Amino acid sequence: MKYRGKFLVHTSKDVRNLFEDIRWVREEYGIVVPLEEMETGRVIGSAVLTDIIEESPSPWFGGPKGFVLEEPKLLPEKKRFDLVGKPGVFYFDTTKLKEKAKLSKPKVRTKLVELAAKPPVSEAKGKLQKEKQAAQPQTTKIK
Repeated sequence: MKYRGKFLVHTSKDVRNLFEDIRWVREEYGIVVPLEEMETGRVIGSAVLTDIIEESPSPWFGGPKGFVLEEPKLLPEKKRFDLVGKPGVFYFDTTKLKEKAKLSKPKVRTKLVELAAKPPVSEAKGKLQKEKQAAQPQTTKIK
């Protein structure tokens, strides 16, 4: 996977495959994960993917590859939303999200719609290079 950048964190609807991990967290760290309180099948936050590694001394690394994440953010409960997901990294149609945004407070959903609609970093870089070539000798500042 070549994607790097900000992404939304989606929780799986099916937690049956998590029982061993939950047991390990409880036994190793004394952290009890209450299954009845887990949010499933929802977008609950965001993070920035900065790298993908193949080894790490971290006990959280399960291999063969691991994501290096920065800026993890848990969305406030009112901003979380249900979404049918897929295994792995996936893109989704933001038009349905935009329709939901019209039904709720605009500021609550707008940022999520913008974030979900951003292209992968590799696509954005290609687009930026084309824009720079077309605009020469002018330069365009992108935030």
